[in-house]
Amino acid sequence: MDRNLGVGNIVEAFFRNWFERQVSAKRPDLVLSQFGYNPEGLVVGREKVEMLKRLPRSPDYALFDKSTLGTGQETPIVGISVNGQGSLYTMHNARAPWLCWTCARGAQQPCYEEKIGNLWYNRYNITNDYQSFTKLFKTEVILVTIVARWLGNIFKSVREEGLSNTALQYVKQGEPRREEGISMSVDGETSELIRFIDLLTYQQQGKHHTKPRQYTLSWLLYSGVVDNKIPQSVTGAPVNIGQPREVVCIDSRDARGESELVEYFRSLQT
Repeated sequence: MDRNLGVGNIVEAFFRNWFERQVSAKRPDLVLSQFGYNPEGLVVGREKVEMLKRLPRSPDYALFDKSTLGTGQETPIVGISVNGQGSLYTMHNARAPWLCWTCARGAQQPCYEEKIGNLWYNRYNITNDYQSFTKLFKTEVILVTIVARWLGNIFKSVREEGLSNTALQYVKQGEPRREEGISMSVDGETSELIRFIDLLTYQQQGKHHTKPRQYTLSWLLYSGVVDNKIPQSVTGAPVNIGQPREVVCIDSRDARGESELVEYFRSLQT
């Protein structure tokens, strides 16, 4: 099971926890469903399986109207791609300097001097996967980026503490709710979930003190990226083997902030 856990799963789990805290209480009619690629293909329901047959790769999550689940009207309201970065990137992080020095945004000098920081998005997702999703379901995709230095540390702790299965299950299903008739007694499985959520949300300081984890959440509408309404360039991201992976590079100052995303979700029409 450990081999199937990736840092990307930690980012997805953090986003689910964020969504449950910031949105679900105000909009219980919205269901956040794990929808896209996952190392174990964790997809719930025959309808979603059929969707994925038509669309093998897609955004990490999709939002559904709870009242339509299991019916012929079940279809995504919006797709959500969740990306994690340890920091904002500059050309010093890139592996394709020839692309950076011909930057379509003309940002070579401030990028080199680290006066700006960038968000990176897999170019193939932008030009292919999400475009297929938006055409098929006639809806938008939200590109969410969590910038946090501790993502790798949580990944390491989860593996060391044997919580990989708990992490993947949380990405898939979230936290059980009392109204669903699920026992909330603290058995082994529940205690592992409590521990995992604690790792996600709090940073240990000494033996007896914790503080909420610090992060920055930025987001963009996919339509603004694919239609080039948002200034962007292309560079190469590091990979373990082979040629650099092409990424779309966007100035983080052109992205929207966390409070705006909360309002966007809470105001969605179903």
